[in-house]
Amino acid sequence: MSEPSTESAPARRDFVATLEALRESGDRGALATLRRGLADVNGDFTIYRIIGRAMPNDLSEWEESCYRLVACLYAAHQDNDDSADSLGASAHLLWSRLGDGGNSLDIRFTALLNAEAEDLPVRLRHLFSQLAAQDVPVNYRTLLNDLRYWTSERRTTQRRWARDYWAQEQEDPSDTPSVPTAEQNNVQA
Repeated sequence: MSEPSTESAPARRDFVATLEALRESGDRGALATLRRGLADVNGDFTIYRIIGRAMPNDLSEWEESCYRLVACLYAAHQDNDDSADSLGASAHLLWSRLGDGGNSLDIRFTALLNAEAEDLPVRLRHLFSQLAAQDVPVNYRTLLNDLRYWTSERRTTQRRWARDYWAQEQEDPSDTPSVPTAEQNNVQA
């Protein structure tokens, strides 16, 4: 598996800026075309009419599919927040808003982390519909970069998302039973 190209971060920023410009201009037709692209993110070539010029040159096939996927996900949920952390952190915020529904999100998020590259569009489409329903923002610049490394043998993206999703889960100290000290055990005996 080839590593992502070394294209510069400004090129990625320009791509997300192109997506934001579509929203700001109110180009509902272009956004609708991109949303429809989620049904077949690898086969709907009409999206190139919208994003083709904004995509950097010399992308690998995998990187190109990441750009297409991010464009389609953005059109479905246009809440970009550059201060948000990884998608794992956004999913954690979703988890906190779901209350009792958080357990099923744990299962779906685990399935996302274990997903093969070809399964990502479907897994992400379902997650993004929930993020949109709960008004949870996503950092699309970070998402684009993270997806580019999805196929890395080191699985750095998956580990980072898992940490950001579960590491934030803190137990309420009042819910945690205290462990008696040796001195307390002697008093109780």
